Amino acid sequence: MVRQFKLIKYFLLFFFISTSSFALEKWTIDPKKSSIQFKIDVLLNEDVKGGFQKFSGTVEVDREKFIGNTKIETDADSIFTNYDSNYKDLIRGDSFFDLKHFPKIILVAKNFYINTKDQNTISHVSLTIKGHEKEFDIPLNYIFLKNEHVILNGSFIIHRNDFEIGSGPWSETFILKDEIKVLVNLELDKN
Repeated sequence: MVRQFKLIKYFLLFFFISTSSFALEKWTIDPKKSSIQFKIDVLLNEDVKGGFQKFSGTVEVDREKFIGNTKIETDADSIFTNYDSNYKDLIRGDSFFDLKHFPKIILVAKNFYINTKDQNTISHVSLTIKGHEKEFDIPLNYIFLKNEHVILNGSFIIHRNDFEIGSGPWSETFILKDEIKVLVNLELDKN
């Protein structure tokens, strides 16, 4: 009986320590106050500018240990550009985003490197577009407005041909350049 009591006591102690040491704060993106935008240079014409209207995601982080994870899902059909009046169907079709087969763009972050002095972080992410996955680092600035609200913003560059955004004759980069500059401004609320 005493042995069983000791086993239960150790089990409860182990359970308490393990759950408290892995307690992550959960933050949810407020899509009404957030934006994901992009820009692609075009030779001898107006640059492509646009963004996405529908996305959601969470960030889980342990601020004491500087570990965490993120998952952001973007509804690819919510794309908008300054070229929509002439090329809306082309952008959503097989040559560019192929929305019929790839309705989501997914970004997953597994590592954070937080600098508390400068209020910036580097997040190692995996981005999946049209079934193509690429890993890279995203530098972000963060500002805590309150203990329960934070703003993350930053920019990074991806290459559209890495994700087959513009296949066939659209894969050429002489006129429509390969680099896509992505600008993110995310406001998150603590759950």
